[in-house]
This record gives sequence, C-alpha cells and structure tokens, in this order.
Amino acid sequence: MRHPQDDLLIVYALALLAHEYEGLEKEDQALNLAAEIAEQHGLSVSDAILQFSQLFGIILDLVGYIK
Repeated sequence: MRHPQDDLLIVYALALLAHEYEGLEKEDQALNLAAEIAEQHGLSVSDAILQFSQLFGIILDLVGYIK
C-alpha cells in the first residue's frame, strides 16, 4: 500500500509527463491516471499538486497548466 505522500508525488510526475506530451494522446492518458489517483484522496489534480508543492517546498509552474 502506498503512502498518501507517495500518491502526491505520482500525481505530480504524471502532470509533468502530460505537460511534456501536450497535444498528444499521452497527455490525456497521464492526466486521466493522475485524476484517478488524486480522486482516491478526495482531491483534484491541481489540489494534489498544490499540496505536493507545499509539503516539499517546491515552486511549481504547472499550476496554470492543470485545469
């Protein structure tokens, strides 16, 4: 079983991957998987990314990218 902090990292990594493949099918696949994982914790992808950034003190430029 994964720790909730692990899932925040996974959602963040999937969002980065989606950003790399913007406009391609892989973008949708990565964002859909990120949404599924975030929803397991009652979060949207953007909320999970914001929590990740607060938890680890990382400045993110994905916040505007993720709807």
